[in-house]
Amino acid sequence: MSYFNTEFIDFFKQLAQNNTKEWFDEHRKTYQKEVKEPFAALVDEMIKRIKEYEPEIDIKNSEAIFRINNDIRFAKDKALYKTHVGANISKYGRKNKAYPGFYFELSPEQIRLFGGAYMLETAVLKKLREHIAAHARSFT
Repeated sequence: MSYFNTEFIDFFKQLAQNNTKEWFDEHRKTYQKEVKEPFAALVDEMIKRIKEYEPEIDIKNSEAIFRINNDIRFAKDKALYKTHVGANISKYGRKNKAYPGFYFELSPEQIRLFGGAYMLETAVLKKLREHIAAHARSFT
């Protein structure tokens, strides 16, 4: 099934050159139709397929998809909007990146896929490393 067309790529290319609230507001309908809705449909499909192997995953696409707005409070990059879409599919969705899951990101330049956990607490990371060391053969 095809989810995206060239409008998806064009939207992000234009956004990269016009990353302002005014431009985004003028193109919000395009964002909704060509980016947000098709990406939500893709995430729905991914949740359905991953759930076949990970039944504990019972989330909606809205719980997995990250907002397009950048959090600029502490960032060096002060662009208001991201030039990609991303989702974290796990038991807890985007709310808990430390719980193992699947993250993917789409932009005009690349598709990025990741699996695992992000920024584990020290004690949890230590337990994970010890487990891997004790069961090294099963990781080869």
